[in-house]
Amino acid sequence: DAAGSRGVPAPVRDRLAASARADIAALRPHLESRAADALRAARSRLAARADAESAGMADLLRRQRERIAAEAGRDDSQLALEFDPAERRQRQADRRAWARRLDEIERELETEPARVAESYAVRAHRIDPLGLVYLWPRTG
Repeated sequence: DAAGSRGVPAPVRDRLAASARADIAALRPHLESRAADALRAARSRLAARADAESAGMADLLRRQRERIAAEAGRDDSQLALEFDPAERRQRQADRRAWARRLDEIERELETEPARVAESYAVRAHRIDPLGLVYLWPRTG
């Protein structure tokens, strides 16, 4: 016997238990209205977060592109004379990798911000009654 149910007579408890399903059904429209409000607020906050994260991703990619382009555009022909053959090969490999990465960044600027924003979309929502509480005076 739960601590709060000692003062509630058994016939009253049985009657309340029998009416629980109907009481939940009666409360459901109010709960659905509150849930709809909460869903709208959550979607709004998620959309704001999606916009910020998407813009952040685009900014990150643009900054990365700028840094790579600056390094790739640097004339290091004088410096290359001092490189041993292995260092020269590594520098050439770096330049090829930078060119590939610049191409990838251009594609990612088209797809990644939208992908990030999409990850904040509400996919599903539902209302599940988890319980029902009846308040009953101790005096009966």
